Amino acid sequence: SSTSRPLSHSQRKQQCLKVYANAPLLRFSPQEYAPLKWAIRAIHRHGGRAYLAHPYWVAERRYHLDLALYDQLVADAEFDGVELLGEVRYENNLLSVAHYRELAAEGHKIPIIGCSDTHGAEHYYGCYWTLAFAEANTGEGTLDAIRDGYSVACSTVGPTGKREGLRVYGPLGLVEYALFLEREFFPLHDTLCEEEAQLAYARYRGDKVAPDVVAEYSAKMDRLYHRCFPAAA
Repeated sequence: SSTSRPLSHSQRKQQCLKVYANAPLLRFSPQEYAPLKWAIRAIHRHGGRAYLAHPYWVAERRYHLDLALYDQLVADAEFDGVELLGEVRYENNLLSVAHYRELAAEGHKIPIIGCSDTHGAEHYYGCYWTLAFAEANTGEGTLDAIRDGYSVACSTVGPTGKREGLRVYGPLGLVEYALFLEREFFPLHDTLCEEEAQLAYARYRGDKVAPDVVAEYSAKMDRLYHRCFPAAA
């Protein structure tokens, strides 16, 4: 029996164009939409997850992405989530949040993430992030939590562009829980991580660090999780 040859890049693009060639009510041309569809399907074909990055990023005094394309991708349920917060101007992140809430009010369930999008030292590394409430502490578990709506987008960047306290966006219950964890859990967690990192750096420098000292920090972290989350321990 014969098998069909895989389609080329141009052939796949033509397929996408045909899908939307007879849609007169679109606010954009098929030529604009087809590359997005092709890219997302290519990501999925290779087992990846496709997230729409910084939809309100302004480049050359205009939005880098036509927001009509954003709405169409949501309507078609094509992508796996949206970067709700990213390293764009503060007001543009607010617009991103407002757009997301409007889409949610219309009944769309859109997984959300936050991301520093750090390309170099001049970026706000660590000031935008995703908090995912995953059943398993694995990469796949984290991606599944985001897919199922168990994530919030976080930021510490305020209107002046400086770190000005925590901001969390997403479903109300998860936002409340994230703020609780930031107040009660993460300070203890991060202190242990910092101390353990200092030990690792000392070993890297060649200092002698007893194995039982390193093991004790792992045990401390286990005890912290057991004390804070007894049902999951």
